[in-house]
Amino acid sequence: MLQSSQSPSLVEGARKSWCLVVNRTAAMKRKEQIDLVKVEKGKRQAGHVANTSQSCNSTANHLKDQEAQKMMQENRKLRAKCLEYDKRGEELNIKVEELRNEMVEVQHEYKRLLEELKSLDFVKDDV
Repeated sequence: MLQSSQSPSLVEGARKSWCLVVNRTAAMKRKEQIDLVKVEKGKRQAGHVANTSQSCNSTANHLKDQEAQKMMQENRKLRAKCLEYDKRGEELNIKVEELRNEMVEVQHEYKRLLEELKSLDFVKDDV
């Protein structure tokens, strides 16, 4: 490999250069491995964050769905009450109209009886 004409310092310098290259290459490989480990950890964490985020979104959507169902049920109850009140209001309006009609009839009856009484008093005075 080495020729006898090469000086020992030149050989020593070449060996040191080669060792530097090997050390740098080894260091780069270790750094790449460390970087790959970091990337894998990052992917796992990102996956965990995504799963957690999906889980949170799923839970939030579930809560919103439950709230929406409760609101729709409450809406149905309120509409049913409203219909009952409307029906009761119509019944009361009919009752008011019946009472007004009855009052008019009673007033007419009162007027007729009052006139009859006056006519009887008139006859009584004449006798």
